[in-house]
Amino acid sequence: MVLMTAYNRKTPKIPVCVTSIGVSHFQEPIFRPDGLDVYQYFFCLEGEGEIIISGEKARIGPGMGFVIEKNISHSYKSVTKDWKVSVIGIDGDLCQQIVKLLKIEKSGPFICVNSSELLNKLKKIYAYVQGLENADMFYLSKLSYDFLLDFSKSIHRVLYNDVGKTDELTQKITQYMEQHYSEPISIQEIADHVQLSREYACTYFKKQTGQTIIHTLLKIRLIHARLLLVQYPTKKIYDIAKMCGFDNASYFCYVFRKRIGLSPDKYRKQHL
Repeated sequence: MVLMTAYNRKTPKIPVCVTSIGVSHFQEPIFRPDGLDVYQYFFCLEGEGEIIISGEKARIGPGMGFVIEKNISHSYKSVTKDWKVSVIGIDGDLCQQIVKLLKIEKSGPFICVNSSELLNKLKKIYAYVQGLENADMFYLSKLSYDFLLDFSKSIHRVLYNDVGKTDELTQKITQYMEQHYSEPISIQEIADHVQLSREYACTYFKKQTGQTIIHTLLKIRLIHARLLLVQYPTKKIYDIAKMCGFDNASYFCYVFRKRIGLSPDKYRKQHL
C-alpha cells in the first residue's frame, strides 16, 4: 500500500518532503506519458520488473532500483509473477537543487550497496506517516533529507543498460549477458543465441552501443561483483569471483582494481 502525505506546494518553507511512500508493495503496471511532478526512488525487493523511461528500457531485479525524475515519460511493469518494491516520492521548495547537488536527479537504474539501512529508513518514514493523521511536515522534511543523503552515498548507477534507444537485437544480446553473467559464456554463445555469426554480432553491437560485447559483459560482471561483495561480507573473494563469471581470482582482483580503483577487499570494507 502506498501512503500519501499532506505535503503540497502551499506548505511554507519546506526544502524537501515526502509526498508518498510504499513499503513491500506489489507493484501494478504503470504508464505515465507526462510523468509526475515529484522525484521517485524505487527499490526492488523480490521478483523482476521492466522500466521504460523516455524510451530507454532496463530490467530491475533484487538489489537494484531506479530513479524517475520530475515530469518525465515513464512506464513500469512486472515481468515475474510478483514484483515487490518499496518506493518514496519526494518534492519541496529546494528539492530540485538538492537532488542535483547530490547527483541523484537523473532517471535510470542503479544497484544499492547498503540497501538494508536505506530500507529501514523507508520503513521508519512509512510508520510515521501511517501512524499520524496529520504528520509534522518539518519532521518529514528532516527524514527526507536524511534519506537523500544516505541514498546518494549508497548507490551505483547501472551503466550497461545506458545504451540509448536500442533496437530489439541489441537488447536481446544485453539481456542474455545479464542473465548469464555468472557463467563462463563466450562471444560465440552470445552470437548463437541471437542467430548471428560471431563477427557480425560483434560489429553490430559495437555500432549500436559504442562498446564491445566483451567490455559490456565485463561491466555487467563488475556491477554485480560490487553488489555481492557487500551482500555477502563473509564470502571469500575467490567465491565472489566465481559468482560473477571469473574463473581466476587473481584476474578478477586485477580487473576490479583497474576499473573500480580499489581492491575487492578494500571496496567491501568501505561499504560495510
